[in-house]
Amino acid sequence: MFAFPTDNAGRTRLLPASIPFRFFAAASAFQLAAWLLLALADGLPEGGAGGLGPGVAVLHLFTLGSLAMTAIGASLQLLPVALVQSVRPPRLAAAVWWLLVPGVALLCAGMALRDPALAIAGALPVAVALALHAVLLVTLLVGAKRQRALTWHAWLALACLAATIVSGPALVLHYRLGWLADPGGVALAHLMLAGYGFMGLLATGFSYLLLPMFAVAKGPGEDLQRRVLAVLAASLLVGVVLALADVPRGWLAMPAASAAAAAAVHAWQLQRTLARRRNREGPWSRMLMRAGWICMLASLVVGAALAAGAGAVGTVGTVGTVGVVGATPARLGLVFVALMVPGWLLSFELAVLLRILPFLSAVHAKLRGGRMPALPAVVRPSLAWAVAGLHLAALALLLAGLSLGEEHAVRAAGISGAAGAAALLLFQASVWRRAGRQNADSLIADKDRGAGCR
Repeated sequence: MFAFPTDNAGRTRLLPASIPFRFFAAASAFQLAAWLLLALADGLPEGGAGGLGPGVAVLHLFTLGSLAMTAIGASLQLLPVALVQSVRPPRLAAAVWWLLVPGVALLCAGMALRDPALAIAGALPVAVALALHAVLLVTLLVGAKRQRALTWHAWLALACLAATIVSGPALVLHYRLGWLADPGGVALAHLMLAGYGFMGLLATGFSYLLLPMFAVAKGPGEDLQRRVLAVLAASLLVGVVLALADVPRGWLAMPAASAAAAAAVHAWQLQRTLARRRNREGPWSRMLMRAGWICMLASLVVGAALAAGAGAVGTVGTVGTVGVVGATPARLGLVFVALMVPGWLLSFELAVLLRILPFLSAVHAKLRGGRMPALPAVVRPSLAWAVAGLHLAALALLLAGLSLGEEHAVRAAGISGAAGAAALLLFQASVWRRAGRQNADSLIADKDRGAGCR
């Protein structure tokens, strides 16, 4: 476990509050846009001609717009504290935001409108922003002297990010130039690198850091963390190689099964940590976290089933941006994506945000002077429950709609998810305002007590 510095040392390790909070606000806004587009799109979220379409735009609004945005903001705020480092220079972190936000907006607009030129115009600043974030991560990790398991998660996530930066623009250019021999295989590798690699490894690494801190309980041992990480990384590497190779897609069932076994151990480790918790706050976060673990395991099981039902080499169709072998039902491919992205990763993101936003708001308020606000006084439980409940309702409707081919259920999922994203924006504004008010009240009270003593 580690402690956030709430004294002057924190000023050198924490970024200015405006930097991480702008990432979190943008992530919520893009999540709102993703759910709204899902609700307004015609038909089920499938890729259109050339691999573009509203379904692809929805997926990238979730991944780049919400998940990557949160991962960048959280890593730049939490890693410096965990690794006893400082982000240098902070302006580079702000530049990442200014490149990423308009880039994601342009990229997803081009995808939704099936306009390759517009998509390429957005992909370029996105690639530069992710590269700058990679540079910031490298500077933090090179000087790391503790949290070794987390460091290895971050290094491997960084390697996956580098491969994602290469494969993403290559796919976007293919929609214009048609230069890839196997775009389905590249798309599948891209999805694995971005989902299970960059964002997934950061999610598993930060779980080992954040859950013990919030639960006030001892976390899993570092040796077991490393073993689980080794199996996950090896499974991912084999999966990517097989996706790009000229081999039967059925071979992908093997790395999917081994990753599922490692993910089950990961979830078991963290469930034991929650069972030992001494802090009973944030039941909504625990509910989302457990739902995310279930979806993580289910996505790998469905992925293994998809691979096991694969047809001949090269018979790849496109569902969203996922290469799905034509012999398998298209709806199962959509369920696979839904389990991995909004099911696992987005549930984990919301669980973390509902805990880290009040905590960071209180820490930054403390650094401005006065006493650290009490976290229960900062949180509005009704908003937190709304975020969790609406998201889980959206997820259930989405999985049911995709499984049964029911367009109305998918639209209802979009409406419920959009309401949950709007509640998250209100939650962010509320905790920041309440933390500031609590801090101001403590300063006034301390001043009054000082005057009374004199």
